Amino acid sequence: MELNKALEYGDLFSIYGALLTQNQQKILSAYYYEDLGLSEISQNLGITRQAVLDAINKANESLQKFEKALQIYAKNAKTLKLINKANNLTNDEQLVQILNEIKNNL
Repeated sequence: MELNKALEYGDLFSIYGALLTQNQQKILSAYYYEDLGLSEISQNLGITRQAVLDAINKANESLQKFEKALQIYAKNAKTLKLINKANNLTNDEQLVQILNEIKNNL
């Protein structure tokens, strides 16, 4: 999987992961957060490598559907760009601190 796409799915998982099944959460957590390969996950869970791949693909499809409906990831990305732009336009330390707090809450 392309690195940028994997990072995006990891971000989508952090936003919408609680909406997935427990099995999907376990598999995606191992895949995106623990950086385990398909074979390692299959061995750990006692399922086939193909079952892991199918679960990842199905979960990723669900994450895309959630994002299409709710747009949280896209809104966060836009907000982050605006915060960075505002940060670059000011020298006010209090404002920079507030912008950084907002950024950390995304």
